[in-house]
Amino acid sequence: NKKILNNLYNIIKNYYDLINYFERKKKKKIFF
Repeated sequence: NKKILNNLYNIIKNYYDLINYFERKKKKKIFF
């Protein structure tokens, strides 16, 4: 089902975006 695949893709993409966001913050030594 294409809709399920799209949802899964979006969830994974959001997850990686979050991880990248926190990694960038860590490099700047700023937490939250």
